[in-house]
Amino acid sequence: MTLEELTLEINAERALTYFESKHLVTWAVNVLTLGYESDNLCILAGFVISPKNSYDY
Repeated sequence: MTLEELTLEINAERALTYFESKHLVTWAVNVLTLGYESDNLCILAGFVISPKNSYDY
């Protein structure tokens, strides 16, 4: 997929369905895989999504 296709898909999902933030993390990883790089993409791709109702103290 291209960057434009990935971005269109994530924007459509955000607008039309229940949206989970882990999809943005996956999007960022996919964009990095395409060869795009920025500090913000790296930060977003580095987020670890923990299961609901789990707390790390």
